[in-house]
Amino acid sequence: MIRETLKPQNLLALILALALARASAAPPPSAKEILDSVRILESRQQIDLEGQLRENEKVIPFHLTQTGPLIRYSFADPEEVLQLRLGENGSRLDLVTDTSVDKIPAEKLNEKIRGH
Repeated sequence: MIRETLKPQNLLALILALALARASAAPPPSAKEILDSVRILESRQQIDLEGQLRENEKVIPFHLTQTGPLIRYSFADPEEVLQLRLGENGSRLDLVTDTSVDKIPAEKLNEKIRGH
């Protein structure tokens, strides 16, 4: 029977290799963990930009702002503000006026914005 002894540097290399193999074998995150991390990042997000809706020659400019889970689309001529609130259990689209914030009914969600 041949017996080999491990030299200290070989033993250290073996221990390190086993530790790295074990660390890389960690299970992937669950769907809930992924969603939680996305929501945390989303809540820190801030966007402010100009955009436009186009259909053929008709162009409708808008201003988009996002602060965390709240996204606002502001239109001019006529003035109109749509607000999308992203929630953990769903989202809500509202029409914002000077005096109120009204939920857009589900039956209107398939309609085009501003007739486009």
